[in-house]
Amino acid sequence: MVIGAFFSEVGLKSIYLFEEFDLNAAAIKEYLAYIKHLKTNYPYLFSLACRTNPFNDETSPIVNN
Repeated sequence: MVIGAFFSEVGLKSIYLFEEFDLNAAAIKEYLAYIKHLKTNYPYLFSLACRTNPFNDETSPIVNN
């Protein structure tokens, strides 16, 4: 019975990971479409979005020369 419980727990965790990956992939696709829209229509906001990239912890809105 312990082995069956282990495999069902692993199965549930793997399903959760796949669902989380799908949600993250959808969020990234939406973010990239948004960035493309900014680049085309709002270049100054595109510049700010690039400087405050949510996928990079070291970004800053301050422009360094």
